[in-house]
Amino acid sequence: MSEHRFPSAEFPGPVPVRLRVPDGWRPAPTGSAAMAFTDDAPPGELRSSLVVVVERTGGDPTLDEIAARLRDRTSGMAAGSTTLASDAAMVAGRNAIRTVLSVPVPQRAVTLVQAQTVVALDVDDHGQRDVVQMHFTCPAQRWTAQEPVLAGVLRSVEIG
Repeated sequence: MSEHRFPSAEFPGPVPVRLRVPDGWRPAPTGSAAMAFTDDAPPGELRSSLVVVVERTGGDPTLDEIAARLRDRTSGMAAGSTTLASDAAMVAGRNAIRTVLSVPVPQRAVTLVQAQTVVALDVDDHGQRDVVQMHFTCPAQRWTAQEPVLAGVLRSVEIG
């Protein structure tokens, strides 16, 4: 019987991610997220949030395919979601795709804006990739003020 370990050279762990959030944002651990934060919204208002997910994928999908799957998953969960923008970006010196969606939430009578930023990194020569997803979500009426906050967070990201 042979012994194996995770993480190890055979089975590398997920890529580390480091970022800075503005003063007033606090950790809000949730589900399978590597990191999650919320802002200090005024009482009665929905908070803006940033959720970072790191997952391993196989099959050698392209960055465009990964971003499209993520966009489609979000749109499938929220009827009436529309893509406001999708463009190439650079995050931590790596190619990324940022997709901005309008997501209606009828049960709360609000529309959210979610900016999904996706970076993919090769893990090994077997088609394994780590996908770093950053989901920035805020009420639509706050998007114009929050977009520069997101840009600042993305400039601070370090991966690896």
